[in-house]
Parts: sequence; C-alpha cells; structure tokens
Amino acid sequence: MKNVYVYLRAYKDFNNDIRKGSMRMKEQLYKIVKERINSKNFNVKLLYINEKKIYDKNSIYIFVKYISDIKYILELKKNNNIIIYEPLDYYWSKYDNINKYIENLKYIYNTYFNYVLVNNKKLCILFNQKNIFCNYHEYDINYHVNKNKISNEIIYLGDILKSSFTEKSLEKNNIIHIKSYENKNLKKKVYNPNIHIDYCKNNHKYYNLHTSTKLGTCLFFNSIFICNKVPIYIELLGEDYKYYLNEDFSNFKELNLKAIKTLENIDNYNLYLKSVEHVKKKLHPNNISDDIIHFLNNIYT
Repeated sequence: MKNVYVYLRAYKDFNNDIRKGSMRMKEQLYKIVKERINSKNFNVKLLYINEKKIYDKNSIYIFVKYISDIKYILELKKNNNIIIYEPLDYYWSKYDNINKYIENLKYIYNTYFNYVLVNNKKLCILFNQKNIFCNYHEYDINYHVNKNKISNEIIYLGDILKSSFTEKSLEKNNIIHIKSYENKNLKKKVYNPNIHIDYCKNNHKYYNLHTSTKLGTCLFFNSIFICNKVPIYIELLGEDYKYYLNEDFSNFKELNLKAIKTLENIDNYNLYLKSVEHVKKKLHPNNISDDIIHFLNNIYT
C-alpha cells in the first residue's frame, strides 16, 4: 500500500481558517478522493503546509497550488518519492503573458516534480512536456438551489480580474457581479436557476489558464451559460454550443434575450439542460475525484 500525502494551504489560525475559492474546493475534492479510493492500494492523508513535515519513502506527495519548502521537496525526491504539483492558477496575475507563466512552470516541473496536473487540455499542449495531465475543476454541491423558481437575472461570478469585464461594463449591461459564493451567509442562501456569463478575450493572460469552475457552478444551478470561445469551454461544450459570445461582445443582447426566452419556455429550457447534462455529469466532484484516482493508479501501471 502506498501513502499519498496531499499538502493543502492553511492559514496560521486554524479556528478562523476559511479557505477560499479553488483551495477550499480542492480540500473538499481530496476528501472525496480519500473516501472513494481503494484503501488496499493507497492511504490518503490530507496535510497543511504549516504542520510538521512528514518525511516518508517510496510514497506520493501532492502539493496543491502552494509550494511550502523547496529543500523539503528535494529531500523527498532523494527518498524515492513521487512528487506531484497542481498549480491551479498560482500567481498567474504577476506574469505579463502566458508564455512567461508556462516557462516558469516548466522550470519548476523540471527541477522539482515528477508530474504536473493542469486544469485544461490547452495547457497540456502549451506545456509540451511529458507527465503533464489535465484534471478539470469540479463544482461545489453544497449550495441550495430552488429548481422550481427560475429567474431571468444575469450574473458574473468571481474575480473580475480573470475576465475582460470591468465593473462599469457589467453595470452597463445589467449584469450582476457576485464576487464569491464562499461567504458563509451566501452559502446558506437558496439560489434560483438564471443566466451566468463569462467573457475572457483571447488577448487576456488568463484566457488559456481558465478553469471549468464557472461553467460547472452554472450547470449545477441549472442555469444557462453564456461565454465566448475560451479554450476550456470549447473542450467541454464543443464548437457548436449555441450561447457563444462573439469576441467583440456584439451579440450579447441577442444571446441574453435568447436565454431569457429559453427560461420562459419549459420545453426549450429542458432541452437546454439535456444538451449540457453530459458536461454537468463530467464535472461532478465524484467524477473528478475518480479521474484523480485513475491518474494515481496509472502511475504504477
């Protein structure tokens, strides 16, 4: 049996530690991995980077987003451990363009790690190294959704810096900006199916780094997703998806009206939900956790 140590970020004060965004979701995901994995093959332990370091041999170490101590990682490699890095969107904003970000990841990978998990297939192509694997981001199943009360509101969810929107452009187009669903009060709220939007132009440095989280959250809420042709969305929704924005945003009003009419017609709404059901299923936390388990099993085959 192999030990698998998963290092997650934690703040100094555990009592007040509310892990946000992707880190909180990854903590939930690896708990599911621990529950679903074959205990005869693997023993999964979740650790936090401010805890006492564990020095094992012939084991697997997964570092999610944050690298705690380079000397520690090098010491682990000497003891025949397999070291895996899942960068998520770590420090993406400090790089001028995607090429510099990729070059930095390549250096980290070639120096310290055996495998890297990235969040879309386009990154695998750009990375162009062996032992790079795609692992999509799941959605959070802990929210409360009233599927019988449909709204025609349109929202943008998340960090505006990861989009080509500005607060002014959101307001101009009557798009509600919800900065995060991580707040405890938001968590208790009951959400209605509505319209979600994402817009990240191809000259934006986050374009190729984009995750599936916004899409997954939208589908979990049984909402309609409007977006432009970001690589991650083409991978999951296909080229012929009916709600793609033009790169210049010129068809926004047309798509928004189309989405409203779809929500108002139960037959068309159900047809839409059926058309994206395969993506919703693919991004379910159980399926994403199974992908990780499959990846771990393949390391030794």
